[in-house]
Amino acid sequence: MVRAVIDIRQTIDVLERRRELDTSPGVPIAGYSMGAWFAPLAGAADRRVPALLLMGGGSLAVDARPDEDRPGAPVIENLLERYTALQPGAALARFAPRPVLMQNGRRDRLVPADGVRALFEAAGHPKELRWYDCGHILPPEAFREAASWLTVRIAPAATRPAAR
Repeated sequence: MVRAVIDIRQTIDVLERRRELDTSPGVPIAGYSMGAWFAPLAGAADRRVPALLLMGGGSLAVDARPDEDRPGAPVIENLLERYTALQPGAALARFAPRPVLMQNGRRDRLVPADGVRALFEAAGHPKELRWYDCGHILPPEAFREAASWLTVRIAPAATRPAAR
């Protein structure tokens, strides 16, 4: 998990060195599924991140009971319980006042609605949660909406579309 955060921050370093890219408004992070777990961790650690887009993500409900059907799961869950800095909800609380958009499927069997709501509640303001009638794979409209949302929040003020 730490390596993923380092990789994301090093990617921002590379993007900032690219002359053809305007990173003056910052570099937003978009994460899908497990990427939606790493994105808040990296965003909270880096002020260059002006906005987070979390798609198909939620928090882990920690259950430390032994479970024969999930070998190794209690070890991971105990680790996350001990090191709260590795939990996306704790990171999202530190990300405010930068904006967060969460997009999730109502019928997602990988990321249950209660985990989505827990992560959303952990986030500071401004924040927005959008639900789609799908499972873990979000529909094309979600990606179009995400692009519009990011454009409004990170485009230089002179080039932003007029507010409706």
